[in-house]
Amino acid sequence: MLLFLVMSTIALGPYAIGLRVVREGVAEEISKNLRAPCHIGQLSFSWFRGLAIGELVIDNPPGYPTERPSIRLERAVADFGLGSLFSDRPQVSVTLEGLHVFVEQKADGSTNLQDLAPETTPKRSDPQSPESSPKPEPGSRPAPQELPQFAFVMKDCSVEVRRDGLLVEAMRALTVDAHSAGGTAPILVTAHTDLLAGELGVDAQIDGLGEAMTGKLVTKGLDLEKWRPLIDALMPEQLTALAGRIEGTVEMVTRGDRIDVGGDLEVLDAHVAGPAVQDMDLRGARWKITPKLALGGPDGDTDTSAFAIDLGFLTLQGAPSPGAGRAAFRYDLDVAALAEFGGPIPSLLKKTGSRISGDLQLPTKELPQDAAGWIAALAANVNIAVKKLDVEGLELRDIGIDVKLSNSACTIGTLDSSKLAGGKLSLQLQLGLADLDRLPTTATLQWRGGELNGATANLLRFAVPLLSGLDASNAQVDGGVNLTLSLKGPAMKGEQQDWLGWLDGWSGDGSVGLLDTTFRPAGDLKGLIEPLGQFSKGHSLGQDGKLRLDSFSAPFEVRKGTVQTTASEWLSKGEKVGLSGKVGFDGKVDYGIDLSQLLKGHKDGEKVLKALGGSLPKAKLTGTLDSPSLKLPELGDVAQKLLQQEGTDLLKKGLEDLFKKKKG
Repeated sequence: MLLFLVMSTIALGPYAIGLRVVREGVAEEISKNLRAPCHIGQLSFSWFRGLAIGELVIDNPPGYPTERPSIRLERAVADFGLGSLFSDRPQVSVTLEGLHVFVEQKADGSTNLQDLAPETTPKRSDPQSPESSPKPEPGSRPAPQELPQFAFVMKDCSVEVRRDGLLVEAMRALTVDAHSAGGTAPILVTAHTDLLAGELGVDAQIDGLGEAMTGKLVTKGLDLEKWRPLIDALMPEQLTALAGRIEGTVEMVTRGDRIDVGGDLEVLDAHVAGPAVQDMDLRGARWKITPKLALGGPDGDTDTSAFAIDLGFLTLQGAPSPGAGRAAFRYDLDVAALAEFGGPIPSLLKKTGSRISGDLQLPTKELPQDAAGWIAALAANVNIAVKKLDVEGLELRDIGIDVKLSNSACTIGTLDSSKLAGGKLSLQLQLGLADLDRLPTTATLQWRGGELNGATANLLRFAVPLLSGLDASNAQVDGGVNLTLSLKGPAMKGEQQDWLGWLDGWSGDGSVGLLDTTFRPAGDLKGLIEPLGQFSKGHSLGQDGKLRLDSFSAPFEVRKGTVQTTASEWLSKGEKVGLSGKVGFDGKVDYGIDLSQLLKGHKDGEKVLKALGGSLPKAKLTGTLDSPSLKLPELGDVAQKLLQQEGTDLLKKGLEDLFKKKKG
């Protein structure tokens, strides 16, 4: 009797599974574990052909479109191979036909597949539960388990992704074939699909013991423009143009903790524009990427020596590792070419031959946790080259700049070839990167043999206020200049600090010298050409409406938001004029000009000096650097008193002479 019952159960079991009540019961049980109804059209079982499910549909959870379900499956068959189950080499095959997955994403990023699962309250782990059991030692691996002989096949499947109802990507004609002979034999996987943008294929081989895996991703004619809706969904309003075709392969091999990546990719007729690339309009006939990397391994090193990116305007090339836990790259950026694409790169850099190149080292393990840590860990050498650059009349030629970053410090220096307005330019900067809020900086500058013109004159006004008010475009300035400057202060402006407050934090000193300089002074400064009229006749400081500076030297200090000079000296036609005063960073001028020397050697001038006690009141230069004002000493009253005194003296002398004659 018992045998009869067992045999009956075995014989009638497959028939019972196919009953409607059983099928609906299974669907109901699945629905209980989801937030959407499940429907099963067919359910069957055979001791020889396994379990088959057909016409399975899982609807969308509440709040999502109803015109499409979440998942639709035309047919699935799981063949357990009854005979093989009793052998030492079991066989399993699973085939999915017509699996269609419809992903619906809302504006907040949530999807229907996420919301299918009901909310659950996480359980508090038991101290003795497996979840809280000690973790295995790093590097240890569980003993490998031999695999059964299996095959997994997907046919005519698809995945569609929509955002707010708009189709942004689709994987259609998706096929997958994964199989293994079992035991320690490798698992072989091939997959292919048609995307909206093109074709994508994958070939992989996984070691049966789980020790190694090789894979290859093959792209064919991927059209980036067709990915625009997907990118717009992930990065709203970040791109105004996206185009190009991706061709090539990416290969990956894993062995234990080591991963080797290789392959070659090309982007043909590339076009990327919009805020994501700083509003540049990047284009290229052929961008090439060689993603060859070796990651991990026993010592955790990263080998980037074969890695390369070539975008035309930018090349990035890997370099041999400088040491354990560090990776190195060399790069070259054609700034002049990049300026052709617009965006934040100034258009004046076009056709200047400007380039930035150098080396970069960064950590690959024990990564820093904050910006200060990254700065301390980074090491970089940057070389900046500018063949020629004209900025509002300033002529820069053969500029070379070296930048070094290491040990939380950055040093910047120009090369010997650097020239500004025809003169040799030397600039040295040191920035302390340990204090990112202030970036304490020291700077030294030397400029020798420069040519003075309207643009360079504007730079020197703070130390030479005689150049105030000039229109750089028609200043008619000619001469030579030497400049030295040393400064220290914070490179970063405080969050609540205005610009003048920030400049107040800088201090230093320097000197400026002008040689054989002539210029047409602005506004009131024209009075310096004949500053004392008839009393300095023959000692004019200029001619033909221009001032003449045979030489000019001005040592100065920078402190408390001003440039202060105390011993400036102006030589013109052998005569010396002294200047002293200060110019604020706000442009306000407070300067004194001692013209006393111009009165010496002239009969009337000597008399004026004697009458004034040996020196003139200083001429006052005030106003601003843009609108200067000059007030010369008033000699009219002095002359009148001088003549009156001279007449009295002559009368007195005549009387004395008369009396002497009478006495004789």
